[in-house]
Amino acid sequence: DVAGEKEDYQVSVDIIDVNDNTPQLQPPFSASVGENTPAETLITTIKAVDRDVSKEYKRVEYRIDWTNDADIREKFHLDEITGELKTLKELDREEKPRYRIPIVATDGVHETTPVSYWISVSDINDEPPTFDLEKGIYSMLLPETTDIGKNTGIKLVVKDPDMVNEFSYQIISGNDEEKFRIDSNTGDIWVDKKLEYDQPVNDRNFTMRVRVGDGLYYADTNVEIAVKNMNDQPPEFSMPTYQFSATENTDCNIVVGKVTAKDSDLPGDAEQNILYSLSEEGNKNFTIDENTGEISIKG
Repeated sequence: DVAGEKEDYQVSVDIIDVNDNTPQLQPPFSASVGENTPAETLITTIKAVDRDVSKEYKRVEYRIDWTNDADIREKFHLDEITGELKTLKELDREEKPRYRIPIVATDGVHETTPVSYWISVSDINDEPPTFDLEKGIYSMLLPETTDIGKNTGIKLVVKDPDMVNEFSYQIISGNDEEKFRIDSNTGDIWVDKKLEYDQPVNDRNFTMRVRVGDGLYYADTNVEIAVKNMNDQPPEFSMPTYQFSATENTDCNIVVGKVTAKDSDLPGDAEQNILYSLSEEGNKNFTIDENTGEISIKG
């Protein structure tokens, strides 16, 4: 006052909170859910923080910024109070492996800009394998001289929409004599026993049923292997010894006999494919028709 006297007073000031902070969405901004899980499966819980002190102003609600994405609307639901994000239907990774869901948090006055949450659909084994038959059936022509242990060169192509696959291969029929074996991991088919074209006809062509499995599902296909004839057998005379006779002074070029031979390599009439000749000693007095095997006196 004017007299210069003063007195201290204690003043209490209350700071009244106002809603002046925008909620902040918190990481993680990604989650995953297994494909084919039932509707109402909880994927993740969205969280946001509001720095306002008042409980009234700290209350946050959530919503999906739908834009024009009907696919998101049909498959996901976000609880506006709890922030729980759930599925509305089963998801199929093969249809769509990943979804971007824009989410907004609001305290009634302020709201965040949309934040993208990425939801990945994890794979399960729900698709069967299939053989790729775009080029027709699997077939191969192998020479009968093919070495044991040689790869036939048949490439089995298998498709499976599932992301992770471990295939197993086996021959389930058509390999009774075990002429072939298959690598259970790669599907490569190998020659396991000697091939013989000159055996019965049913040993010249093989139709094997091959199966591939992925641990739950399987698929079958036919593999055809034909054996190609090769000249790997010598011709054989019908008799070990031939005896012919001729009187002296027999005219030249008279046929005194005929030899015949067979060759198991050759189809049909072997005599039409075998050529005959005489040794140097026999060639002095006789000739032989290289096609028929007829022996004549040399002129």
